[in-house]
Amino acid sequence: MSEKKPATASNQHENKGENSGTSVDRMPKELEPVLKDLPEQKRQAILKALKSISIHQQTFSGPLPPPNILKNYSDVVNDGAERIMSMAEKQSTHRIALEDHAIREELRQSGRGQVFGFILGLVGLYSATKS
Repeated sequence: MSEKKPATASNQHENKGENSGTSVDRMPKELEPVLKDLPEQKRQAILKALKSISIHQQTFSGPLPPPNILKNYSDVVNDGAERIMSMAEKQSTHRIALEDHAIREELRQSGRGQVFGFILGLVGLYSATKS
């Protein structure tokens, strides 16, 4: 049987294939210089403590969270997923109405600008011919 070396910063890359499930392999690079001289037992205890206090953050884009997170809302709040879906539908309807209104106003302003430009052109031609 081959003897395994303890995982340290220097031989960690060698053991990665053999020992990929240990928390030492997931040790942040910033901690390597600090923890490399500690005994393995203390190093593991520190890494275990860090793992227990670490914050898990998950991000997503769009109006709705992924289905697994949506299900968790329903577990915490009665009809949580249904309320979130309803909120997303209302927001979508509101956004569409705002965009329709904005487009209509832009067309109206564009038409007014053309009318005022035509009137200004006629006034300019009239004043040029009268002098």
